[in-house]
Amino acid sequence: MKLPHFLYPALASLLLSSAPLDGQTPRNAELILHSTFKLFNSESTATCFLIHQEDSPDNPVIISAAHVFEKMQGDTAIIVLRHKDDGGKYQRHDHKIQIRDKKKTLWTRHPKHDIAVLPLGKKPDGIPCPSLTATLLSDAGKLKKSGITICESVFVLGYPERTEANSGGFPVARHATVASFPLTPVNHYPSFMIDFNTFGGDSGAPVFAKGSSGTPPLIIGIAVAQYRFDEKLKMLNEERSVHHPLGLSKIVHSQFIIETLAMLADKDS
Repeated sequence: MKLPHFLYPALASLLLSSAPLDGQTPRNAELILHSTFKLFNSESTATCFLIHQEDSPDNPVIISAAHVFEKMQGDTAIIVLRHKDDGGKYQRHDHKIQIRDKKKTLWTRHPKHDIAVLPLGKKPDGIPCPSLTATLLSDAGKLKKSGITICESVFVLGYPERTEANSGGFPVARHATVASFPLTPVNHYPSFMIDFNTFGGDSGAPVFAKGSSGTPPLIIGIAVAQYRFDEKLKMLNEERSVHHPLGLSKIVHSQFIIETLAMLADKDS
């Protein structure tokens, strides 16, 4: 059902918690943008986004690829939050989070897929932590109903080779096309391809379809890996391995983000 345009501002305010927009209503892709952040420590740099359950908007959860957390050394990492100063300029705010406690991992990992979730924990004073409602995640039913299939346009927000869009620490938006078929059933096809060059820093990036005017976007997956061809060159006194990117990225379905969030809820209870 297409929503009337005048209902969208109210809907957007429900979909995004704590939007740092000075009263402006975020539209479409900006809903995802304001909840996507760089996540790093000395051993690993990646992308993450914040999700909250509808009944718990003040308790956002960090979503990223599981290998991102697993590669990190030590007990802490940094999530790059943002805030707008009195002059209207966005400023970075590096916020330290706990990822381990005496070598015990604090994140929850999906048992089969490269997805992990971690509660954000205590928020920094005076710094917004906008998060998306979990209803923007596509489960198997929503994906089928959306009609998204091969050759459909999707978008990715990430930090390719650690690149930030500007001094405010915003992610870079890129356009891609669904490159593999079929997408469903997701239990048979837990991942799919998009024609998108993945770099270090892109792991954990949300992949979404933009909604039409008056409808919200839909997160359909999370970037976890690139596809490449590895070539071995043998010479008289030397051997080399050359990696040729195929311009294809592996995307794990959002259905498995939903399942991982359910695992976290079970653990908490």
